[in-house]
This record gives sequence, C-alpha cells and structure tokens, in this order.
Amino acid sequence: MDNTSHTRVGESVVITADTVVIGHRDAVAHVLLVRRAHAPYAGRWALPGGHVDGPGEPFDTAARRELREETGLDVPPEAVHRVAVYDWATPTRRYLTVAHCVHLATTPAVRGGDDADAAHWEPLITAVHLPLAFDHNLILADALRWLGIPGIPTADGDRTGVIRAAWPTHPTPTAD
Repeated sequence: MDNTSHTRVGESVVITADTVVIGHRDAVAHVLLVRRAHAPYAGRWALPGGHVDGPGEPFDTAARRELREETGLDVPPEAVHRVAVYDWATPTRRYLTVAHCVHLATTPAVRGGDDADAAHWEPLITAVHLPLAFDHNLILADALRWLGIPGIPTADGDRTGVIRAAWPTHPTPTAD
C-alpha cells in the first residue's frame, strides 16, 4: 500500500491555502507570483499562499490573508473561488493544499512581504513554463482550465495556441 496518499494514525497533516490570481494588462493575461524568501524552495517563484492558521480559519480567509501578507493585494471575499484540493507528501510530512482562484480585470501594484521577498505579475505565456515551487505548476494548470482561459500552453502538454486576454463565463473578473 502507498502510504503517501493515506494518513496514518498519529500522523499530522499540514493544510495550506494557495491562490492563482489572474490579471490582465495590454490584452495579455498575467499570473501573480511571489519569490520565496526561505526554505524550502528559497529563491523560487510560487503562487501566493501558506499555512491555514488553525482549525478555526476558513480556507478562503486563509487564502485572502496569505495573498495580502505576501503581495499587499487585498481582494474581497466574493472574488475568491475554491478550485480544488491537492493531497501530496514529502518523505516526512503530508500536505493538503486548498487551491483558490481570483480573476481580476487589471494587474494592481504588488510588493513582496512576509515570507516572500518579491511579488510580480508574470505573463501566462512564460509562467506556465517556470519551475514553480511545491505543486504549483499543477495548481496553475488546473486553475487556468477551470477559468476557461483559452490558448494556454501548459507544462502538462496542453498546447492550444497563443495566450490572449479572455473573459471566462465563470467567474467574472473583479474590478480592483
């Protein structure tokens, strides 16, 4: 039996909330990335996110808090959409990542903060090929499919054309 997908009695599970934030500038879709300041993956680009603060913090609240702490971007609760839950493990710990999506009409100013030493908007055409930290390449690819943004050449082999700013039917981009 593969124990990486099952929790054993007494094993702790770390729950994280990560967010794919899509914005648009000059008819080009961008994704908000942060550069990790600390191990693991120090110096590598990642999606904004982090640990849920205890059993009382709702996942979408954790996603908004981490986004604000790491990028300075504060989005309203209704802009945050839960996309999926990912179960993954390292040799020493099991994680559940609750992934969220935010779709904005623009690319507001951002800055690195907390455990991110930088934050910036990366064009999707290049972001999908970056070696992101953790399981973030998979989360990004799944979120883009969920948003229905066409023309995303993702790392998993879906090469459908050139990225253009697209407005999916769900969810509607939020004005900032």
